[in-house]
Amino acid sequence: FLANESSLIRTADNEAAGARYFNPIEAMIMPLGEHMAYSLLSLQDPRAAAPHIAEAAKEVDGHMAALAAAPEFDAPAGEAERRVAALRSQWAQLRDAKSSDFDSIKRAHDELEAQVLKYRDWVAATSQMNLDPSPVTYFVLDSAIMRVPDLEADLGSVQALSLLAAAAGSATESQRQALVAANARMDFSLDAIAKNIASASAGGTDGEAISADSNKAFANVMDKVNALRTEIVVPILAGREPAPVDAVTESADAVVAAVVSLHDGVLMPAAVQQLADSAATHRSMRNTVGACAAVHDRRCAHHAPAPAREPGGRYQHGQRRLLPTDFIDRQGRTRAVVECVVHDAWQGVGCAQRSAGQLADGIDGLT
Repeated sequence: FLANESSLIRTADNEAAGARYFNPIEAMIMPLGEHMAYSLLSLQDPRAAAPHIAEAAKEVDGHMAALAAAPEFDAPAGEAERRVAALRSQWAQLRDAKSSDFDSIKRAHDELEAQVLKYRDWVAATSQMNLDPSPVTYFVLDSAIMRVPDLEADLGSVQALSLLAAAAGSATESQRQALVAANARMDFSLDAIAKNIASASAGGTDGEAISADSNKAFANVMDKVNALRTEIVVPILAGREPAPVDAVTESADAVVAAVVSLHDGVLMPAAVQQLADSAATHRSMRNTVGACAAVHDRRCAHHAPAPAREPGGRYQHGQRRLLPTDFIDRQGRTRAVVECVVHDAWQGVGCAQRSAGQLADGIDGLT
């Protein structure tokens, strides 16, 4: 039991470390998309795009630098550093490149974005964030670390293609096809987030509360996405005159703000709190049971001869088995813990049938 609790604590701590390290990965997706958008816009209006390119590059530089710190979760020595060095090298080449055509600019950004998300996948798997044993935490983390970054990446593509069409006055057939594909991928991510929120709501009081907050924030995301599609994307796909550049920027920024509110304001805080609560609960259980075992050992030492194990696993003393009554203090407050840990556990029943309240009452007597 103690070994199992310790393992669950290590898992929760490892996930929490992964969640902390994950922040700059997610945070760089949006500015990387903006860097692509304004790099494409520069093909039509270099002067207007230049300050936006510089601002986005500065943000990505900062997030790349933050990833250089060694992660706190369990990982093969030097592996994170090697992967981050490769990302930073790829970003430096992209940032300093002087591409002057649509295909090369979009391809370079798409390739870097894919590598960032691949690193995201490695962090999630290595820190075990993608395999949390709690259903509520699993669905919240899946939205926060997998679905939202995917959504952000595709939103960046939609913004970039829409800005280029707005500046040029129309879109080419290949650009329209890319816009259709990015919209379809957005739908996939949005649908997955909605399903995760619904699944988390089945996880008791905590799940219901998290889902209620998530639903409000997600409804705002959907409102802004639908507005972007109606006002910006549909005219481009229909071959009509695109909305002006400022309107594209304003609509895309509204979606970004809504997604950030969902992720930073609801999903990640809820996931981090769930992980912290899990670790605290298992630490409490481990400490409680450990204290009971120590009391059991001390009480056994007061009997002569020393207690021995029966083949079935129960302790015995002379001709009499040690009973729960041997371990009850004057107020009888340790009964719940002792019956669970010292008596039932030797018979294979374990502590699962005991409530956390009973254990807490018992440890109060021990202390």
